Amino acid sequence: MNGHSQQQNGYGQQLPFGPLDIVQAMQYTPLTSIIPAAPITNIFPIPTSLPLVSTRLTLSPEEQAQVDAAMEVLNRTQHTSPEEAAFAKAKGREVGEMLREASGMPYQVQLPPLPHGMNGIPGPTAPLPQLDRFAEMLLQSTAVAMQPPPPPPPPPATAATPDCASTSIAYSEYQHAVKTSFMTPLTSLHTTPAPASQPRPVVLIPSPPPHFTPEQYRHTPVSPAKSAADVKEDVTTPTRSPKKRKETKTDKGQEWRVERQVSVPEREKADAAVLQFVDLIGDIFEADDAFEPTEGGDVSMNGDAQMMWVLETIGGTEPCLAMDMQLKVQRALRKVTAAGRLGQISVEELTRLQKISVRSVRRVEEVRLDMGLSEAGEDVATAWIETVGKFEGALRGAIFVLEIMTGRPDERQIISEDLLITIIECLRGLLENAVTPLVEGKPATEKNPTFQVAYACKKSMLSLLQSIVTTLSHIEALLPLIDISDSVINPLLFTAASPVFLDNILKDKEAIFNSSSIEGLRVASMEVLRGIFAKYADQRTFILDEVLTGLSKLPVNKQSARQYRLSGGQGIQLVTALIMKLVHTSGVAGDVEYVKVDVPKDEEMNGSQGAAVEKNDEQELLAKQEQAWTAAQDAAGKIASYVISFYLQKVMKTKTAGSDSPYKGLFDIFVEDLITVLTCPEWPAAELMLTIIVRHLISYFDDDKQGAQIKGIALDTLGSIASKIKKCDVDLGREIKTDTEVGSSKLGKDISGFVNGSVPDADRIGVQAELAKVTLGYLHSLGQQDVGYKIAYGYVAAKSLLDLVKKLDQQAAVSDELQGSVMELVADASDPLRKPTSQVYPEVSNHDLEVLHLALLSTSPLASLFDVILNRMIHALEQPQVTGRQKALRGLGNVINVDASILAGPFVREHIAKRLADSSPLVRNAAVDLVGKYLLNHPELARHYYAVIIMRSNDVAPSVRKSVIKIMRDLYTTGELSVKIEVSVRTLARMQDEEDPVKELATKQMQDLWLGPIEGAFGEHLDNFDALSLGARKVLRERIDVIVRIVEDKKTSGLIKAFIEEAIAGVILDKSAKGSASDYMTMLKLMVQCLFEQVLEAQTGESTDQTLLPKTLATLALFAGCAPVCFSAGQIKALQPFVLSAGKEDQSALYQTLIVYRNVIPALPPMDNAFLKEVETTLLKHVTKVAGPLLKEMIPCLCNIVDLLDDYACIATVVSTCLATLDRTRPAVLKAATTQNGSTAAKLMELIGYFARYSNMDKVNAAACDGATRPTIANIKSSILAFYDDKLPLALHRFVLQSFGQVCIGNSTLFLDEQTIDVLDKAFGGANDNLKIVILATMKEHLEEEERRNNEATMAENTDGQGHIDRSVLRGDTDKFATHSISPGLMQRYLKVILDSALSKEDAVSTAAVQVLNFVVRQGLANPRECFSAILALETSSSAALRNTAIRLHHELNDKHASLIDSCYKDGLAAAYHYQRKLNADVKGYRIDRSEFMALIDPMYVVVKANRQGRKKFLTAAIKSLDVDPTKLTEKKRCPEPSLTKFIAENFAYLDYSTTEEVHLVIYTVDRIMSVTGMSLLAINEGEAGTEGNKAPKSELVKCAMILSALMMLKTFLKQLYGLTEAKCRAFDGNKMGTAKNTQPATRQAGANLQLSWDSLPAAFSTGAEMSEEEQIVVQQTFAQLLQTEGGAYQDFLPVDEEDDESVTTAGDRQQNAGVNENGVTATPKKRRTGTANTPSSKRNRKSFNLTDPDTPSKRKK
Repeated sequence: MNGHSQQQNGYGQQLPFGPLDIVQAMQYTPLTSIIPAAPITNIFPIPTSLPLVSTRLTLSPEEQAQVDAAMEVLNRTQHTSPEEAAFAKAKGREVGEMLREASGMPYQVQLPPLPHGMNGIPGPTAPLPQLDRFAEMLLQSTAVAMQPPPPPPPPPATAATPDCASTSIAYSEYQHAVKTSFMTPLTSLHTTPAPASQPRPVVLIPSPPPHFTPEQYRHTPVSPAKSAADVKEDVTTPTRSPKKRKETKTDKGQEWRVERQVSVPEREKADAAVLQFVDLIGDIFEADDAFEPTEGGDVSMNGDAQMMWVLETIGGTEPCLAMDMQLKVQRALRKVTAAGRLGQISVEELTRLQKISVRSVRRVEEVRLDMGLSEAGEDVATAWIETVGKFEGALRGAIFVLEIMTGRPDERQIISEDLLITIIECLRGLLENAVTPLVEGKPATEKNPTFQVAYACKKSMLSLLQSIVTTLSHIEALLPLIDISDSVINPLLFTAASPVFLDNILKDKEAIFNSSSIEGLRVASMEVLRGIFAKYADQRTFILDEVLTGLSKLPVNKQSARQYRLSGGQGIQLVTALIMKLVHTSGVAGDVEYVKVDVPKDEEMNGSQGAAVEKNDEQELLAKQEQAWTAAQDAAGKIASYVISFYLQKVMKTKTAGSDSPYKGLFDIFVEDLITVLTCPEWPAAELMLTIIVRHLISYFDDDKQGAQIKGIALDTLGSIASKIKKCDVDLGREIKTDTEVGSSKLGKDISGFVNGSVPDADRIGVQAELAKVTLGYLHSLGQQDVGYKIAYGYVAAKSLLDLVKKLDQQAAVSDELQGSVMELVADASDPLRKPTSQVYPEVSNHDLEVLHLALLSTSPLASLFDVILNRMIHALEQPQVTGRQKALRGLGNVINVDASILAGPFVREHIAKRLADSSPLVRNAAVDLVGKYLLNHPELARHYYAVIIMRSNDVAPSVRKSVIKIMRDLYTTGELSVKIEVSVRTLARMQDEEDPVKELATKQMQDLWLGPIEGAFGEHLDNFDALSLGARKVLRERIDVIVRIVEDKKTSGLIKAFIEEAIAGVILDKSAKGSASDYMTMLKLMVQCLFEQVLEAQTGESTDQTLLPKTLATLALFAGCAPVCFSAGQIKALQPFVLSAGKEDQSALYQTLIVYRNVIPALPPMDNAFLKEVETTLLKHVTKVAGPLLKEMIPCLCNIVDLLDDYACIATVVSTCLATLDRTRPAVLKAATTQNGSTAAKLMELIGYFARYSNMDKVNAAACDGATRPTIANIKSSILAFYDDKLPLALHRFVLQSFGQVCIGNSTLFLDEQTIDVLDKAFGGANDNLKIVILATMKEHLEEEERRNNEATMAENTDGQGHIDRSVLRGDTDKFATHSISPGLMQRYLKVILDSALSKEDAVSTAAVQVLNFVVRQGLANPRECFSAILALETSSSAALRNTAIRLHHELNDKHASLIDSCYKDGLAAAYHYQRKLNADVKGYRIDRSEFMALIDPMYVVVKANRQGRKKFLTAAIKSLDVDPTKLTEKKRCPEPSLTKFIAENFAYLDYSTTEEVHLVIYTVDRIMSVTGMSLLAINEGEAGTEGNKAPKSELVKCAMILSALMMLKTFLKQLYGLTEAKCRAFDGNKMGTAKNTQPATRQAGANLQLSWDSLPAAFSTGAEMSEEEQIVVQQTFAQLLQTEGGAYQDFLPVDEEDDESVTTAGDRQQNAGVNENGVTATPKKRRTGTANTPSSKRNRKSFNLTDPDTPSKRKK
């Protein structure tokens, strides 16, 4: 073989060709059945025929003799010495181990059939050679068989082609004599061929047949557990390629492995690499040997040798390799290692090479980077760079040493722990003394010399850091290959743990090391920790503790924390990845081999003992595997539980639980990371850890001992996890629905049934096995490049196979196909590091992989916990804590965002509906947001929640109203017409909201919906309706349709008016407005054009809607009143036919047209006089023929046209005629007040009144004809008031007041005229409510007109130009201010009458008065304190309209004058009582709304309770108003009415308290009253000494007892309703409010009696009637019993010292004694004397009960 051109086979036949290399040569040897070619090349030197560069490695005769001697020792039957026996055993074990490894490898080699005539039996001409002793031992101690494939059909026989038959060859039939010896590894080209007398070659090559091709044969390792038939079948079994896309296809579509053959060029490269490396290390060794420094320090070596060393080290005893030389030898080493030839280098040479390289490491043991520089200069930077260079050289040497160790891990001489410790200490010093200070220090921009120098050397520092990372990576690669002691492991652990938590807090521009470099260091350190964790189980706890205790160093910022990049580009925390890898590592099970080769170590390796082959039973194998898998999964579960428990213990600490916990943010990031990788097959530990987290959090939630904060944290986290589970489920369902052929065809058919559980259990196991194969195949392919994925592969294999085997055990009958499929998967997936022996992993796309992995997750324990989580979140909605209910809604919202159909369930709807009406606005707001998203995303299911959500637009909480407004916007865009109308009405109503943010939001929203731009609406013709596209017209008509429907309802038409006025206010104030304001005006003009288009359609009959015309005209009228500038002259002329039709039956069109004309004509540019004259003539014809609202619109319209035409004569004629006629009618009316005469006078007065109001009477008078009655204001007043006579009917008086009111409105100075005041006083003083209503309506119109004029004046000033000076004022012209004092004077004069009317029993009177009061408050025409009590009383009205108006006024006054009205609440409470007393004989302090008891003063309290000090004043003052000193009661000074006590007590019983502090304060105040007044009254009733002189009437004392009894009953009721104990009540201190325990939400107890009963008190308590003697006795007895039962402790007081003669005020006058002074400030209670004023000071005094010290012992003297 060694270079001969012609070769002979083992039978003496000449071969037609020579093998090119050892691989081909080994095909023809008996060794083919023992070992593959690759291991042989490592055992025996490889022959070569290449030119040799050097003969350094050629064996000398002496060396050849040594080799022959060694082989002779191996072949001896009886060893002569123990050393020889040990040597043979060692070599046998070594070679046998390699052969066993080869038997498990999918190595393929092919053999030709034997020569013709052999047929497996040796022929006579070629006796079979015998194997020697060592070869026979190797043959018998292995279990490798060979079965060639069926022979190909022979070619046609020719004379030159002998007939050759293929025969199966068994190992037992071969007996080859092989003289085993080491071949000369390298021979020279000049070597002469061996003479014939030399022994035949050691490799005997049979002759192949003529038709031989190498591809026909392959080597297949066969297990003893298989039969011959199985072996034959295995020949055609394809195997999976370890490299993707590197396969060829068979006819069945399967993938065959293509084995790599070593080509001649590759062998040449390997030989050259070995020679280069040997030459290089030889030169190094020669230079090192020649290194002999002289006494003077000189070195006796040539210049080339000196270039190998660092110059600084040449003078020492241990020179260090120069950097260039180190890199050169390192590159040579890597080439040799890559070629697999490092085994040819002797251990001694490698060891010496390590010692030389490690000198660089030892060189820097005492070197440190100076981190405390005092200055930064060029010299310092140079020295710094030199030091960094030394460290980098040391790391290069360390890397070289580690690479040698990695290449020869089996040699203990090479794996030196001392070298490892030296390298680790170097790394540790660099990390602690250089890297960490520079990473965590201050930036170089600050005055820090060290950082400035380091920043200047940034490039060198980055290179040093990269070398550190490389060194750590080499250590990580070495760890699985060697066994090291604790002396190495411990420092390595500390070194690798510290960088994991290193955080670069600086920006990359400021930092010395950029983020990517630091991340690389952290990843390398993490991998080292994982390697130690995997190999050394005893270090796992320590590693976990190091990782977990370092969590506090991690950043809590989510963006900066997630620097570990996943394959998909997402980021997670590095520590999260580390923890999951540790769990993966602990969850990998060991392998149970099918074939177990047991070679005894203590006995001779003979045939009978060396081939101990044991066949495991399949069930025994499964049992062992199941045990291994179970142990692995238990270990993984323990590691995961340990980590989760650590996190939760830190997060759930009671004192730090919540957002301020330092671990809370880290835990949230950790959970989010697990959720992120849950759907990634390469991170299977995420599912396990999330499952453990869920179970722990559920236990926290179910534990009643846990606080609200801990349960809140649990709910937040559970909500996030549940949403991810549901998302996986939804995504899987969508994929199955859209793609039924997921993955392979078999999976595509079965995956849907597998997910929904419709397939049988046996088939389900099969599908699960297929899913596991997909995941394992994916991880196996990834594991070829990353060992981390190999570990994940092992974890998934142990987990999935354990589950499959357990399910198989539970099945009664399992098909052979299913059993075989699972067992095949078990065989290939048992060992994560072993290549599969069969093609069991199907190939699927990435998309199908994701879907199939989701299917596998759907059956996981985590998925089964979804219903449990959802159940806990729903029940959490009923928690008493507000925050708990909030977080439950938030968690439920996370799930609903993924699958909104959850909200459609009846159980969920029931609980959500309760939360929409929750007592807490925070909870209501959260519920609104939750349901709002549901309504938007699923409008088809909106019927479940639409009604309840739309009602929340009137919620008392502004935040809730804002949320509902936002939801209503989307409901409008997706809803039907009815929905749009209701949404618009409710949003428009919120434009009048008392809260500015709500008002602004509603306004902006409606402007966007109605006045927002329409696509195609704005082009060159901005306001041309005809230029719009059909789509834009359709959108515009939809908007108009909604507006028209709202205007049609008179209750809501005012909302449209307010909206339009608000929309164009900015445009009117600033004509140069641009942007949205001008767009709004353009849209309004388009709407007007669209309305006129609809009018035209109605007139021409194009529309079949009979109501279209009146609705459209009404909308135009409304637009005209709000935005007259949006109309044009042509549009006004288009409405003229409706004016000409005046006098017909249907006057509605005329009425709406008159409104348009009245408002629009004065605002337009001058119009055609002919048109105006025609309209004027038409109106004059009908002005006397119409009445009521039509007349009220016609006369103003006529007056406007007259003003434009300057034609006042026509009006003068009409007014003069009416005055003359009215004067003539008066005698007849006085004489005989007939209906006809009265109606004529009323008609004339109405005409005169309207003309006097809307006309310029000075110009009218000037245009009047001589001789006629002058149309002056004086004549008009006298003519009208002449009919205000007591002799005339009251009905006529109403017309008089209406007409005269119109005159006064037009001439406001008349309001303060004496005659006018007499008329108003007479009307207000009378009993006729109709007259009062008329006057109040007149006042309201006057105030409204004044407001309109002021607004127009303001707009005019702003329109004319801001900053202009009014010169008329400078000239002293004060005419414009003449009417400014009229309204305030009028309102001040009649304010009391207005307030009394507002509190009237008649709703009509009250409504009219409230409308006036609204203007009074809004315009500031009166002191707010004067109106406030009446407003508070109106808040208790049963009329919703009155109540809402009063509430709005209350909020308005509170916003503007909070400090001014603060002290008026007590009077307001009394006013509310008297108002209710006027309305109802039986006064109640509550109303029942939807089965709920609500206090009448709740609206009042809503404003009060916003401020702690304010509500304290209100609550204490209200209760204190019932306190009275029984010793001061007289006939004149009486007790409050018992019914007032009942009213206040019932209100306080059902108030909407926010916190328990408010309830405690009420009880606290009651207790203080009882401790003083109650005990005093008890002493008087018992006739104790000192009370004999009390002269209080008995009836008043009984009333006092009744009041105090009611207060004690109120206290008892509140305690029961809110679950308060007496101890808690007595522990409350009213002077120390605001503590945490008192600010808990006030929650009514479920099942508590909500009815405050007064059955123990007589009926007089409610009616105020006189009580009989028996009733009085009952009251006193009840009082005594209540005092003994409820306030028994009140009877025990400490007596005041007899010598204390301090005088004390009475209970009625002692505001300060009661605890609150007149300003509502708590004061220290004074001691008071019990007894009458005549009681001498020497008598017994009583001391107030000290509520703040309930344990104070007190006694009572008798």
